[in-house]
Amino acid sequence: MAEMGREWFLIKFYNAQDKEDVWNRRPWFVQGLNFVLNPWVRGFCPYTTNIDTIYQWVRIYLLPLEFWSFDCLATILKPVGNLIKLDEFTLSQTKVHFTSVYVNISTKRPLPGSLWISLPGKSVEIHINYEGMNEVCPL
Repeated sequence: MAEMGREWFLIKFYNAQDKEDVWNRRPWFVQGLNFVLNPWVRGFCPYTTNIDTIYQWVRIYLLPLEFWSFDCLATILKPVGNLIKLDEFTLSQTKVHFTSVYVNISTKRPLPGSLWISLPGKSVEIHINYEGMNEVCPL
């Protein structure tokens, strides 16, 4: 690993399997903070490059089970970002206290701390927790 300035690090892997394992198991957290991984780009400069999006695990509390499908969650989470995948407990519905989803979020806009969904005859507020993000600027 080589420090490049502005808190950027270059990480080289000894083999493709290690690289794939690290990439597929992201996001990673270092001292409680999200360690953002990006593939190498020719001409990269740490002093002119900014992070526009990050991949983030998000927990959604108090969401009724009928909304636990990929399509429903993708629609509900549009104000947060693009849904990438659901965790194994969400898919199997074996732990239903919260749903955990992997989302690509923009760093250029505030993130909601909760969202409202419409049910027949009422609206329900669902609370969102951004795992490993200590500083979130809610709307």
